[in-house]
Amino acid sequence: RKELAKNYLTKHPTGKYATLVKFKVGHIAYEEANYEEAEKWLKPLTLVKGNDDIKRKSEDLVLDMLNIKKDYAGIKNFSRQVASASGDDDKRKTSMNKIMEEAHFTEIQEFAKTANKDQASEKLLAFAKEHENSSLAQDALWQALSMMYAEGKVYEAAELSLKFVKKYPTDKRNLDVLKEAAKAYADVGHIGKSAE
Repeated sequence: RKELAKNYLTKHPTGKYATLVKFKVGHIAYEEANYEEAEKWLKPLTLVKGNDDIKRKSEDLVLDMLNIKKDYAGIKNFSRQVASASGDDDKRKTSMNKIMEEAHFTEIQEFAKTANKDQASEKLLAFAKEHENSSLAQDALWQALSMMYAEGKVYEAAELSLKFVKKYPTDKRNLDVLKEAAKAYADVGHIGKSAE
């Protein structure tokens, strides 16, 4: 199958069926788990004009390959690119933005496993600000304040705790976080804040 397709493309590189044949070659490589070869064929098709079906399928396969490789930065960047090129397709934009947010959050989670906790908490705070309407923003803030407490930045963590409670007043963890903030304020000598 692959040889026939490549033969066609050699003889007719811009032929009537060239785009479809390129997709088939990329799809065959994808099915064989030859992701480098698949990406070589499919990535250019994500920019093709006039064949939305092939373009969308190619985008989805490229995203899937990035996911298989656990390339969260790649997923974030590629889904952002797809979302911005989606034109009037609001459903596609929404879907790509959700994928981008999740990849961005997972990228930070992976970073936090091995990196400096201060940097990780800063990235989490930046994520929460950038994606403030995302459900992941709440988790990002919670993780950031937890890291701050763990790293001994109790005053900053206490301040963030109050912001967390104000922003998410129905969160089940609010009582615990307020108790922790009161203790932190008392420990650093801010008795007035502690009483609040």
